[in-house]
Amino acid sequence: MIEVIRTQLERQFPKPLVSRLIRHYGTVKSNYLHRHLEPRELNCAKFAEVVFRMIQYETDPTHYYTPLSQSLPSVDTLITQFQNLSPHFDDSLRLHIPRVLKSVYGVRNKRGVGHTGIIDANLMDATLLVSVCDWVMAELVRLYHDCLPDEAQQIVDSLVKRSVPIVYDKDGVKTLLKEIPYDEGTLLLLYNEGEKDVPLSDLFKWVGHTNITNFRRRILGNYIKRKKYT
Repeated sequence: MIEVIRTQLERQFPKPLVSRLIRHYGTVKSNYLHRHLEPRELNCAKFAEVVFRMIQYETDPTHYYTPLSQSLPSVDTLITQFQNLSPHFDDSLRLHIPRVLKSVYGVRNKRGVGHTGIIDANLMDATLLVSVCDWVMAELVRLYHDCLPDEAQQIVDSLVKRSVPIVYDKDGVKTLLKEIPYDEGTLLLLYNEGEKDVPLSDLFKWVGHTNITNFRRRILGNYIKRKKYT
């Protein structure tokens, strides 16, 4: 999917910007998956800085954007510049994306200094930041897709779908990153797939069971019985 997104965006934006965007997005997702949850560890700000440059490129008459080797203007300055653009630019470029990205800096600077309360907010904050990055990526695809609407919709949906951090997905093959009982793993994998039908053979492989007959009878059978009597 990432390579499809790369191809779509490179038709609209300079390749160096798209390459940085994809790289930083992958880093954010990987850090979250591996439970590096401190806001500064996630490093969503680098992702945000690339997106700001993409908006500069898209909205400037000469396609100028701040070089990657130079610092951007302050976030507040950028937000003011974008919101004062001509209304013929999409509201996402003028208003929504810049304002959403501002939250990345707020969480990093104000919340990332250290949590001294009883409740650890790292997972809560990290989930917000990753969701922001997912939403922005989906919005860029929505705005600049160069494919059939159904394909673009599938990309957008996959970016913002529910996620379970202990489920690793590589080319459609799921792996549980934590050793848990088969029944719990089965539920997690099914939840991760949302409304999609999952073939029994795939679910059996993903959960790591060794006997498909026992898996069907003891794991899936118990769920069927429980559902029948609830």
